[in-house]
Order: sequence, then structure tokens, then C-alpha cells
Amino acid sequence: MRHRAIGWSSRSRSGRTNRSRRRSSSSPSERSMWEATRRRSTSRRRGRSLRTRFRLQDGHVRVARCRIVEVGSFNRRGVSMADGARILVVDDHKDNIFILEQLLTRNDYRVAVARDGVEALERATETAPDLILLDINMPRMDGLEVCRRLKSEESLSNASIILVSARAKEGDRVEGLDAGADDYISKPFSPKELLARVRAQLRLKGQQDQLRVSNQSLKEVSIRDALTGLFNRGYLDARLEEEVARLERVHAPLAVAMVDIDHFKRVNDTRGHLCGDEVLRSVATSVVSSVRRCDVVARFGGEEFCVILPDADSHGARRVAERLRARIESETMSFAGESFHVTVSVGIAQFGEQAQSPADLIALADEALYEAKSSGRNRVLVASGSAPVEGLVPAEEESGPVSSDSGNVAPG
Repeated sequence: MRHRAIGWSSRSRSGRTNRSRRRSSSSPSERSMWEATRRRSTSRRRGRSLRTRFRLQDGHVRVARCRIVEVGSFNRRGVSMADGARILVVDDHKDNIFILEQLLTRNDYRVAVARDGVEALERATETAPDLILLDINMPRMDGLEVCRRLKSEESLSNASIILVSARAKEGDRVEGLDAGADDYISKPFSPKELLARVRAQLRLKGQQDQLRVSNQSLKEVSIRDALTGLFNRGYLDARLEEEVARLERVHAPLAVAMVDIDHFKRVNDTRGHLCGDEVLRSVATSVVSSVRRCDVVARFGGEEFCVILPDADSHGARRVAERLRARIESETMSFAGESFHVTVSVGIAQFGEQAQSPADLIALADEALYEAKSSGRNRVLVASGSAPVEGLVPAEEESGPVSSDSGNVAPG
């Protein structure tokens, strides 16, 4: 069982309390160079105290005293098991770490500690803290460099950082804030003020996290088809532009497949639009399950879908299209107690002489789709002029079950 400090005072060598005079007794630079020797009570009884003696650079001695009470247990990695926010305390002085650790755990924060800049980066990666209390003057890597590196890492940049340092000049504060810190507090600090700043930063981070989630949700909604969960037409157009630009740089093939449900109007007319919606969702799932992980599936409009097949020529794209056509044909659909089957027709086009823009590629694939439907439906046709490229790995060899993170179907 660990212990918690619930307040401290300072005594000089003569034994007189210097709570009100401590701040003026030595400069911040002197306090930053304390040579500390800690004498800690090992009793677990309430009311016992911890005494820490600090010898300043000028030779004067200060004694910090704090009352000890029991707190919750810590795990083996030194992280408090409290239910509060995760806070990483970084300081090269064990006494500073101890005081901050006890102050924070008393307020139900989960605390991890690091004793230099390099260890701070390691612990931040391990624990993903919500807030970091960071000293500046440390061995191996100072706090400013740690701050810059944390803010440059996407996975860690969202953590709030409060610099806690004996360097109290205006230039030091400006330098710290410019390095990416969210707040700056000078040593010695008031425990109440420190906790207030911690709460303020955590409130701000909570609001930023909520805003980030909301923005991500709005972005997801803006690129998804509400009925099927597939990407929508707007995303398809933008992604196709990106793929065309990419293949022009790397000289790779690109194919597009247009998929249309045969006799879909008959389904709506005879079984109702609710059944039609269920057919659209089922076909969308089958298409996603049949394509490669790198392929992009979108709802083009109505009962029509479009598949972007990067690094695939018309020959490889046809293999993928035949697989999804056969899968949909073999599946039994049911609605309102009745079972039935649907089929699809597919038109394929490859980027090349006859299709040198995204619009041309879609138009050429649509022409092939029209020919497939006119020649009997439930078949795959490749647009004339879409010749396969020599040396391409067949798409079938790259296929496999689509993982949940493929992006084609919206989560949930």
C-alpha cells in the first residue's frame, strides 16, 4: 500500500516554520539545484510524517514536512490504479516526483513517472497520458526537446503538457510555450494552483477530444452512403482522381468495374421498397467480401455500384468481377418469409488510350455495363480497347477476405 502526502510546510535548521517566507528565501535557480536527502517514515499508520531536507547552493538547509495517509495500490509499472485521468510526471529529482505523485493520487489521478527526457518519451508511448507535468532541466534530454518531440508525434500530440520548472523568467515561459507546452508553472508552486491548472487543462483536452470525435463522425457521414454504409459518389470521384494521379507517377495499371443489379425495378415493384433496400445492402456486402483489400467500393447511384481496382489491368479486374458475380448469384435472399435470388451485370474498363481521365474511365465502364445488360444480363464484359498489361500479378492472387479496417463498409 502506498502513502499520500496531504500538505507540507518548510522548516529552517533552527526549527522555525517558514511556510510564508519560503518563496523569498532562495531564488528559483538555487531551488533548481537542491541537493536533497529524503528521510521518509516507513510506518503505515495515519498521521506519520515525511521529512525531506534540502541543502541550497548557498549552504542553507530547508526541511519539508508532510503528513502521510494511505492511498490505493499501484501496478507493477508504477501507474496508479485510480479511476481518474492519466498523468505522467517527469522530473529528475526524486523528491519532486514524490510530492507531485502524492498530490495527484490524492485527487484520484492515475500517475506514471519518468526521471529524464528519454524515459519520458518511452513512458508516454506506453501509457498514452492525458496530461504531462514536465520539468525542463533534465539529463539526456531536456524538457523543451521532449515537448517538441511529443507534439510532433501524431499519437502523442493530443496530450496536454504543463511545464513545471524553477526557470521563472519571462523568456523561459515564452520559450516553453513556443516549444508546444499548453501551460507553464514555476517552482515552488502552490498545490492548489497546480491542481487548478491540471483541472483546466484536462477540461480543455476533454473538449478537444469531443470535438475531434465529432469532426471524425461528421467526416465519416459525409463520405458514406446512408443505406449501404459504402463510400458515396463524392468520395468515389475524389478517390478516383487520386488514383489516376498516382498511376501517372508510378506507371501502374488501373481498372474500374461498374456493377448493376439486374431487374431491380421488378424487385421494388413486386416486393416493395423495403425489400429493395435489403437487396441493396446484401449486394453491397457481397461486393465488399469479393474484392481485394486494396479495392474501393462505392455506391454510384440507385442500384449501381462502382469498384476502383488499383494496380489491376482489365484481365485481373475481370477475375474479381466474375468472383463477385458468381457469389451474388449463388446467395439466397429472404424477405417477409419469401426466398429469392438476384443477379448482377458488370462492365469493366482500364485506364489507357481510350480512357485518359476519371470521367472517361467511368463512361467506358458504363458502356461495357450497358452491353452486358443488353446481351442477357448476369455477366461480365470488358470495354473494347481495355487490353491487359503484361507482367501484372493477377488480381485473383491478391484477393482474400476483406478485413474490418478495409474502409469499404462503415463500422457498426
